[in-house]
Amino acid sequence: MNIFLLSLLFFIFAIFTVKYKEKNLKRIFLDVTLFFIYGLFTIIYFVANYFTGAGINETIIATLNLGLSEAGFQEYLLLIFDAIFSFVTLFATAFFYHRHLSSVGAVKPQKIKAFLHNGFLILAFLTHPALNDFKNLFLTMTMEQANDFYEYYKVPNDSNNSAYKKNIIFLYAESVERTYFDTNIFPNLMPNFSKLIKEKSGTEFTNIVQTSGTNYTIAGTASTQCGIPLFTTSGGNSMEGIDKFYPKAECIGDVLKKENYYLSMLQGSSIKFSGIDKFYKTHGFDSVIGRDELLKKVKNKRYVNGWGLYDDTLLDIAYKEFENLSSSKEKFALFLHTLDTHHPNGHLSNSCSKDLYMDGSNEILNTVKCADILISDFIKKVKNSKYAEDTIIVVTSDHLAMRNTAEDELDKSQNRRNFFVVFDPSSSEYKSVDKTGTPFDVASTVLSFLNINTDLGLGRNLKEKESIYNSFEDFDTKLNQWRADILGFWKFPKMSESFKPNFKKMTVSVGENNYRLPVLFKILENNIEPYFQFNNAWKLYEQLEHFSKDDRFLWIDECNLLNYIFDGNASAKYCAVEGVVGSKFRVQGLNLPRDYKIESIGNGLSKDYDSQKIIENINMIKNNGVRYGAVINDAIIFKKEGYPSFLKNLQGISYPEELGRWTDAQLHPSALLTFVNPLPKKFKLEIVCGAYGENVGNAVKVRVGESEREFTLEHKDPKKYTITFENPNGANTIDILPPKPFVLKEKLEGSDEREFGLFLVSLKIVN
Repeated sequence: MNIFLLSLLFFIFAIFTVKYKEKNLKRIFLDVTLFFIYGLFTIIYFVANYFTGAGINETIIATLNLGLSEAGFQEYLLLIFDAIFSFVTLFATAFFYHRHLSSVGAVKPQKIKAFLHNGFLILAFLTHPALNDFKNLFLTMTMEQANDFYEYYKVPNDSNNSAYKKNIIFLYAESVERTYFDTNIFPNLMPNFSKLIKEKSGTEFTNIVQTSGTNYTIAGTASTQCGIPLFTTSGGNSMEGIDKFYPKAECIGDVLKKENYYLSMLQGSSIKFSGIDKFYKTHGFDSVIGRDELLKKVKNKRYVNGWGLYDDTLLDIAYKEFENLSSSKEKFALFLHTLDTHHPNGHLSNSCSKDLYMDGSNEILNTVKCADILISDFIKKVKNSKYAEDTIIVVTSDHLAMRNTAEDELDKSQNRRNFFVVFDPSSSEYKSVDKTGTPFDVASTVLSFLNINTDLGLGRNLKEKESIYNSFEDFDTKLNQWRADILGFWKFPKMSESFKPNFKKMTVSVGENNYRLPVLFKILENNIEPYFQFNNAWKLYEQLEHFSKDDRFLWIDECNLLNYIFDGNASAKYCAVEGVVGSKFRVQGLNLPRDYKIESIGNGLSKDYDSQKIIENINMIKNNGVRYGAVINDAIIFKKEGYPSFLKNLQGISYPEELGRWTDAQLHPSALLTFVNPLPKKFKLEIVCGAYGENVGNAVKVRVGESEREFTLEHKDPKKYTITFENPNGANTIDILPPKPFVLKEKLEGSDEREFGLFLVSLKIVN
């Protein structure tokens, strides 16, 4: 914060000395642009810092890469509003700043003071923490790579001993770090867990250091199970489109599966978020269950938060799963992820409503105290069950706590460490292992409690060995010098000479890998990088804009989009564009699910890549969507991207989904369609639409100019409604007013705040 205040001070000095510069239109425009960029940097930095507590770092980039689908955004609504408000304010301020500079009387230019202005402005940017964060990210991504990774990375050995191997419960306590156990900072916050560790002969590992690539949930999960950090390819894409997660890595699940364990995972949030379902399924798990599946098993389906089930519900279900698995006589590993203690405020389970911390004013500490109660009670139930002697229990942090309502207290600790404890029924006394370790050491250490003694990845068994963390002066730097080798665990193949689409599954096969459609590939010398656009992330055409000249690519998407961008004329539903940026390309229709040859490997490309024209087409799509050719009597199919050429504008209608589009009163009070030409003097309007909630059974008003008609929505499922209009004055608008727009909060999509009314499938004008 201090460095930002210094940057802000320099920026204020720059603003007050700008009047001494020589005035001309170019310089005014440059000054206003730099003013806007500085403000934008500041907004981005503070939003990122709100999430991470450490500015713009790899957590932000990787989370964007892995996708935001199914995230719980409800707790961030105020932040989102503040960010939007700040951006609008910045834009307005920049506008008035431009007017001020353009209209204010010119002071006689003074070279020395003008030089000071330039100096202050440069210093303002150089000292801005966002610029420093971007620089560090760039240096990390482009760091010179080391060639000694496989001197330290170890593939786990096959277990050759026949010793009896117990069952295991492996519980990730969301953001519950060791600092919360420090009674000097948080007196009486974790009394139950602290007592339990001592009384139940826990083995506690007190010095687990968080490293690069381990500092958010899926990264903490991958690092503690696979012994390597989670690194993803750059580019802001969503890794959700990949069918396998770290397929080349051997993780604890792979080891246990070889030992014939049944592997199960439960969590209260969606298993789709950040691809955690693909991680577990890739590495041998038989059952992977999250929010949507568990909701079917609970009676009170409304007892949920923005992320999913509360922990008291989850742990009740988990104990029943433990009993079922234990009674089956089959060896098992049950992995659990809690979520009540998720930053920034947490989500307090109802069962803890009377067990608040201190005066109850700190929300996250209330949920941490609740976690102390709920997790301790869960462990006691397991320990008191008839299956206790056959069950090892592991509890660990997924990562250190991020920015939350206890941030100031957490920062008082000079030694923040991850929490890691193992309850082994064969252990007769409490043990504390104080040697330095990392999340990479967790898997190897846990396996040793199961009589499986092996190094795993970069991890070592901390009961017997030293962590490789101690082998390097700067371990994080070393990890990033191994980035290229670690990215190899994604097993991105080289581009083969052909690809095969599967339009039923909406995937495409390249070599042994399957990727969800639509997809854009950057073709590199030794592998390919896939880019996706799920969850309203960057569109593929926006990502293509960031490719460099001479980059080879293959893009598979709907023909109407690709034909528009590349001026193609393929007639199939799906197309592939292959080419070299700035050189040659071709558009190919994909009519059948067969192998298609990739000409960019050879020399079969025919059309010149007109970068300027392609950018113009992309900008047109950004502003208006794709306008596809159609005549007035053609139906408007709302599930299609863009809109027909006979329409001039659409208002109050949301983005296309699988079957159509919702009207959205947030965008406009009604669904307003403006046509290029006047509508016929007399026509029938055929609307295929559905509705939801209180809209069903109510009248929908439809206006054409001054004429107004109504029809009643009879069912939530789409149905055709026909209305006759006379249009003597040649109006060119159709205005559809949903009866009762509402926010679909029961769908649990925390990020979806649209005001739904009608679900539009098609609309047709019949003369």
